[in-house]
Amino acid sequence: MKRPCLHAICTILNTPGACRLGANLQTGALMGRLTFSQLPGAIMRGTPHLQIRLLGDLELWRNEKLLSSDAWPDRKTCQLLKLLVTFRHRVVATDELIEALWSKLDPYAARNSLWVAISQLRRVLEPELTVRGDSSFILTEPPGYRFDSAGQCSIDVDAFLKQVRSGQEQQLQGKLTAAITAYTAAAALYRGDYLERDPYEEWAIPPRERLRETFLDLLRDLAACHLALGRYQDALSIARRALELEPCRESVWRLVMEAHYRAGEQDQALRAYERCREALSRELGVSPVAETTALHTRILQNPLVPVHAPPAALPPALALRLPFVGRSREWPRLCELLQQVMEGQGQVVLITGEPGIGKTRLLEELAALAIARGARVLSGCGYEIE
Repeated sequence: MKRPCLHAICTILNTPGACRLGANLQTGALMGRLTFSQLPGAIMRGTPHLQIRLLGDLELWRNEKLLSSDAWPDRKTCQLLKLLVTFRHRVVATDELIEALWSKLDPYAARNSLWVAISQLRRVLEPELTVRGDSSFILTEPPGYRFDSAGQCSIDVDAFLKQVRSGQEQQLQGKLTAAITAYTAAAALYRGDYLERDPYEEWAIPPRERLRETFLDLLRDLAACHLALGRYQDALSIARRALELEPCRESVWRLVMEAHYRAGEQDQALRAYERCREALSRELGVSPVAETTALHTRILQNPLVPVHAPPAALPPALALRLPFVGRSREWPRLCELLQQVMEGQGQVVLITGEPGIGKTRLLEELAALAIARGARVLSGCGYEIE
């Protein structure tokens, strides 16, 4: 009789269960006749696809269907999943799980309760599980248990952080439109604070605070990208959302001031500074930092007027209020180049075109943006010799 090829069996099945099966085969012959019905449960069935949402209230989706509260045997089983997923990058010790969930029980009862909850959780995640301990997601590893996505689980926190990192990379490269796309996708994933219905669980507090801080930074950076592209109302809308969550965030107040200033609303910019100062005094008992004060002084002393107004131009106050439209291709590119200049990378730009198409207005807007961001702008003009 020809010897079976164990390597071929494991390659075809390509699952952890297949490798465990291979360990039970003796070299030279099969231990009895192997049939498909005798394979471990993890091989017989298809592992379900899970979606776990931790931002806001917990949501568990299995094969695109949201599990209702009735799917959970009890609250402890649900809490156990939250714990294991929170610490999914490591093994969570048995004693740690007991301390978090069954600290009031005696050691024997606590371990038994943990064992029952683990079994129930595995059934919630994989209803067709047929072999005890053969879960694809809840693994038994000394000294406790570990959650494994098994390539079949997506977690909103991971997707959120991935989009944030993508936005940061695009922003650093000056690709502001791409950064906005990534940041907006990340913001859409943030349905609320991490496990917001568990405000007093000590193990949930550190990730909640980190993710909230990341979200606030995201809103600040998203507003900054809109501001750099001249989308002042979008920048203001996003900045206000951040201030609703954290009224004392000075970096966001500065964006609000600058957006109003760039939109020609100097009075609103100055009023934003006063609101910032009041919030800091009321909540923290401090004054604005030097950077905020310097921006206030610059806005106060430098009303936003065109750097160079030709004789036929409208009065500065009126020209300031006219909307700046069009230039959907040129304006983002100029803003990206300005960003590079602010980072110390000199640039030279030549703008050409027929008379009357808006070259001067385009340069005025760019110069005003540079002034608002603290740059020194020098202007000059020349005339064709008659």
